[in-house]
Amino acid sequence: MGYHLDSQRFGTQLIELECEVETIADWGQLGYFMGGQVEENIPVIDGATSRPDLIRHKHLGAAAASSGGVEMYHLVGATPEADSLEMAFGPNKPVATISYGQVQKRQAYEDLNSNGSDTDLDYVMLGCPRYNIEQVWMAARLLEGKRISERCGLWIFTSRSIKDIAERNGLSEIIKQSGAVLMTDTCSAMALSVPKGCKVAATDSAKQTHYLPSMLGIQTWFGTTAECIDGAISGIWRGEAP
Repeated sequence: MGYHLDSQRFGTQLIELECEVETIADWGQLGYFMGGQVEENIPVIDGATSRPDLIRHKHLGAAAASSGGVEMYHLVGATPEADSLEMAFGPNKPVATISYGQVQKRQAYEDLNSNGSDTDLDYVMLGCPRYNIEQVWMAARLLEGKRISERCGLWIFTSRSIKDIAERNGLSEIIKQSGAVLMTDTCSAMALSVPKGCKVAATDSAKQTHYLPSMLGIQTWFGTTAECIDGAISGIWRGEAP
């Protein structure tokens, strides 16, 4: 019965953090690296200097399930079954100990951006996992008083309930005035939908960076939300490795 059995929920590999993992992009990069290393096993992450919020957990898990097949992970001191390293592994010993430092962080970034070569953007996609209201607010603040490039589309994905809140708070109107679109219930990879003629995209989602090239055959850049919105406004990708 898989993860319904307590004995099946203990960790397998240990991921030792040797660098700061703070931003949403950082957690996405870590997840992408982790999935490639452990495949379908259960990693245990140790050494985090702060407790990630829900959206960081979502980006970590989504990326790990894309580059690998991770369905469960433990973060020592943060997730319910990992108050300690010993609790996360239970009676087992890690089959491997994997370091994640600046070298691995840079490699994860380069792997994510290995499909990109052209810097003229046709499309920027934000919201995979779907944006919460704080992220919609952040995007609106970055877009306020600006216009996206005529040659670049910007689609932001969220849930219907969050879009309703954004509409009542005026955030949807700010996004609309910039030329961007707030969308619901899907994403570009699952809907197989991008602006017509799109060849080069950018996203703040490691998951979408993994799937868009293989499912839609387009170049895809990975970076922070701010870098993506800058790209949508300028029409040029100017992201840099952290």
